[in-house]
Amino acid sequence: MEVFIIPIVIIASSCWVLLDAKANKLGSVESNTPSPFKMTLGCLFVWIVCFPYYLFKRNSFIEKAQENPNAETVTNGQKIILTLAAIFVLGLTYKDYIGGDVSTCDSMEVIQLVKDITKDNYGDGYTFSDFGQTNYDMSAESRYCRVAWERDGQQGTIDFTVDWFNDKKESIYVNFQ
Repeated sequence: MEVFIIPIVIIASSCWVLLDAKANKLGSVESNTPSPFKMTLGCLFVWIVCFPYYLFKRNSFIEKAQENPNAETVTNGQKIILTLAAIFVLGLTYKDYIGGDVSTCDSMEVIQLVKDITKDNYGDGYTFSDFGQTNYDMSAESRYCRVAWERDGQQGTIDFTVDWFNDKKESIYVNFQ
């Protein structure tokens, strides 16, 4: 779950920017300050630039806004855009978290490793079919797989996992259960 910490910080701090900018009535043309909507959208998409910029310029923005406060509020359309932007930021992380980069159970690399391991440990003559995933451990990026085998008229299944070999994620290993 630690993979979600950064997007949550981005979204939470962007929401704070929205509330703070609205409370301080930023965004009037006369005050030459960014609108709450624009500042929040910037924080959601370019947080590393916009959030520190807002913090650095906040007092200056507030002083200017006190002279010429903005009476406008964030519109429903802008709220929808900000909500979609926040969902997009979370979605970028969630996609990688769910899908994972480790090879699929039916990838050519995994199939070849299963064949090699079987040949090295049990001999020749095995044929395989129906490579499939039975489960996926999101936190460990580990795929749980099953394959059907046949040899000399006998049949069965092999359960195995596909994992990263190390933290560098440069190669995988297959482990028979």
